[in-house]
Amino acid sequence: MNLDDVLRIVKQDLMIKSDVRDDYLKTIIKSCESELNGKGVRINNTVEDTLLLADYSAFRYRHRTDDVPVPQNIQLRIQNKKLWGRLYND
Repeated sequence: MNLDDVLRIVKQDLMIKSDVRDDYLKTIIKSCESELNGKGVRINNTVEDTLLLADYSAFRYRHRTDDVPVPQNIQLRIQNKKLWGRLYND
């Protein structure tokens, strides 16, 4: 996973053109990756994992002051990633 690629996707999703928030967004991305790792989801260097991390990071940025549940589409992708990890790592 390339942090700059994820950052670029997150910025496009959030419609941010400036570089002013890059450090903050990178911190959120790293935090989200650690959070996913803590849930048993390993982020690899694949397109699917990059998009999952970018979507999860953009969600976390949008709702950083709210207490809202993770959208179902992201939850399902996380569950699928966990399942596939168990199937192929055991």
